[in-house]
Amino acid sequence: MRRVAVTLGLALTACSVPALDLTGKRCPCPTGWDCAPATNTCTREATPVDSRLPDDSGVDAFGCAGPDEDADGRGDACDVCPGDADNGQDSDDDGVGDVCDPSPLTRERIAFFEGFHTLPATWTIDGPWRQVGDDLVSDSGAGTISNFTIVDPVPNQVSYLVTRLTVGDLFDPQGSTNYVGLVRQLDTGPDSNVRCLVTLTPTDGMTWFGLRDTGGLALRSEVAYPYATGQVERFQFRRSGTDYSCASTTETRTGTTSVTAAQPRLGLRTRSGAATFHWVMLLVQD
Repeated sequence: MRRVAVTLGLALTACSVPALDLTGKRCPCPTGWDCAPATNTCTREATPVDSRLPDDSGVDAFGCAGPDEDADGRGDACDVCPGDADNGQDSDDDGVGDVCDPSPLTRERIAFFEGFHTLPATWTIDGPWRQVGDDLVSDSGAGTISNFTIVDPVPNQVSYLVTRLTVGDLFDPQGSTNYVGLVRQLDTGPDSNVRCLVTLTPTDGMTWFGLRDTGGLALRSEVAYPYATGQVERFQFRRSGTDYSCASTTETRTGTTSVTAAQPRLGLRTRSGAATFHWVMLLVQD
């Protein structure tokens, strides 16, 4: 058995664009805007919300306490980028800060953010998952598949599943597929899914990054992925209907698959590998 230790993730960057003026646009209105009932149009909120305040201002419009994943002084529940320390800038006023906004020209919102400060009760645990400190750890033995998932809250909308993770060991037993990463369109009976992953090829010991669907047959879009031990990055997994993209710091792979699920689940997945997931977030395009 060969083991390869790696550390992975995805850095999101967004160019700064002028703030959109939505005055007079028809409701519904995004975060930071009020709906005027008389005209059914948007107006700026009279009191600035937390997304417009710099992280070091010492002011919290929501009085938000509790876990602060990025230690920027604003609790996760009020932070426009809960996984990334930021200055509160939100150029398109959509409630997702520029630092973590995957598309500054479209409007997204945070559907959920989970920092694993406790073990979330609403998620389904399948396999050896455990909460350690403020992280979620999986250590799947040879041939073992482990899922940590939740029902997709927005299955009919464009969305981005994002995580920061540290990969431990990818095991290389003969004849066993190994990977760690994100999973979407998961149906567990029988198992079908689409994955954004890093994997180790048993035959040559090379690591690869990319997209696979059930069995890795209909969709397999991967690229050789060099890494440096100790590097911290993120994965971003976008779905728009049957179109998918899987991005890391330096690579993006795209593809199309017809894999579906009656009640699709999404989340984290490992097989024959170990990983520490620091947080996971779902952004949805409205």
